[in-house]
Amino acid sequence: MSRPSSSLRRRLRAALAAGLVATVGVALGLNDGSGAPVVGGDATMSIFGTPGGVLLTDFLPTDMAILIGESTNRSLLSYTPTLQLLPDLAERWTVSADGRTTTFVLRPGLKWSDGAPLTPQDFEYATLALSAPGSNAFWYNRVDEIVGVREHKAGTSDGVAGFKIMNDRTFAVTTVAPSSDFIDLFGTEMFPMPSHVLKTIPFSQLMKSDFAHLPNVSSGPFYISNYQTDTQAELTRNPYYYARQPSLAHVYVKVLQPEVAIVQLERGELQVIPGDIGGNLTPGDLPALQRVPNIAVTSYPNTTVVSMYINVKRKPFDDVRVRQALAYAIDREAIVSQLLFGKGQVAYSPFASFTPYYDKNLDPYKFNPDHARQLLRDAHYDPSVRLRLLVPTGETLRMNVGTVIQQQLQSVGMNVSIELADYATSVSRLDGTHDFDLGLEDNRGFNNPDLSRRFHTGGALNAGQYSNPELDQLIDQARQLVVLRQQLPVLTKIQQIINQDVPTVMLYYADSIGAVNVGQLGGAVPRFGGMFRDMANWYRR
Repeated sequence: MSRPSSSLRRRLRAALAAGLVATVGVALGLNDGSGAPVVGGDATMSIFGTPGGVLLTDFLPTDMAILIGESTNRSLLSYTPTLQLLPDLAERWTVSADGRTTTFVLRPGLKWSDGAPLTPQDFEYATLALSAPGSNAFWYNRVDEIVGVREHKAGTSDGVAGFKIMNDRTFAVTTVAPSSDFIDLFGTEMFPMPSHVLKTIPFSQLMKSDFAHLPNVSSGPFYISNYQTDTQAELTRNPYYYARQPSLAHVYVKVLQPEVAIVQLERGELQVIPGDIGGNLTPGDLPALQRVPNIAVTSYPNTTVVSMYINVKRKPFDDVRVRQALAYAIDREAIVSQLLFGKGQVAYSPFASFTPYYDKNLDPYKFNPDHARQLLRDAHYDPSVRLRLLVPTGETLRMNVGTVIQQQLQSVGMNVSIELADYATSVSRLDGTHDFDLGLEDNRGFNNPDLSRRFHTGGALNAGQYSNPELDQLIDQARQLVVLRQQLPVLTKIQQIINQDVPTVMLYYADSIGAVNVGQLGGAVPRFGGMFRDMANWYRR
């Protein structure tokens, strides 16, 4: 590989400083611009699991299906690497003074991949479809705060009163109360649905329709032209895409096992392992891949946090000193450096350090086993008590993390044994029956300041059954603030309480890890949310 230019070296240093590119080889392999783009040609990308038979936008239940859906569709807004909002299908948006009404103005001339106009009616249709009576749509929470949605779902209203179409490019959405998470869930997570294609299909039959199994009309740079269920999806260039017209004619998404994908990448039979949802490599895959010419390993931070949940309803964890001892006893820096090969960040807060919400003044609970032992003595901890650490199977890294935690807790005098369970059983025991003492779980972060699901009394993901009335009040307050400068003082208090009370030991934010055959493909640059979101920029060399 040729020596990079001085301007490229400056960009690389800036990227490294920002934490957005993890290795020199990644940055040079992906961004040096070598190899003139070729208009046309195909590329192949892998995913590591089965999408299922339904690929209907906004009804996608698995990470693999989401990856395909988000490769072929666009939302109103998107994010920068530091979680600042950017226009996408929406040209601009405004929020009313009371924080309840958001008005979106679409870009002029938007079209679906079949050439039909993309209009506010397509967002209204998606809202109605997600909230249709009897619908069990997985992503109902993207619309459930809108005025009239709950009445529509209950069957007492034919429409949604809080959704108002102003003209052929403008619509306004009003929520029941000001909502800090609405702009994230509705603005960046939800996609329009082609009402001109679907309007004759009853909502009750939508999931059974031919279109649900082959949604061949899209709003993104490609559309799904063929799908062999759980084997391969063929994506074809959208000639009406509003932004940069893709160089590639087709992208093939193949369902492969990770070890098979790695071999095919090395052979040049595959160009992209995307990282993030549906196609994430493990840190253990890195050393071998980094030695292969023309293979660039990509990594970038995300907001999914891996935590050790603590069942605070059970003794001895009802004593905050015992919970703090857990935090001091675990060497999280070593876990990140040795088990994650440095591809991650220690988690000090529910908010990742690259988000605008993060409080950098929190106690980091640096590894200190002597202080952990002292806290246990102060709490009159009984070392004969047998504790179970619930660890989900199916991922080597998570199981290795569980083993390290067990050893470190034992070293400070805690009698901890590992209890293995398959992932579905583990989640059920953590979030459902709360049948555990300690348990590992990862929480995919929605990129907003609402922590109610994880830390509010009775929250759906509050596995440890933690309850703090003061924190509940602050979380409720933060949920109704939509301006960052108003949110930050409240979010700081929230983080300080969680930091002091240690309802969970937050371990790390693992980077998303992928790989690209840069000898064959250019433009596939790592980014927050997945490099597949910028597929329009890919080109063959």
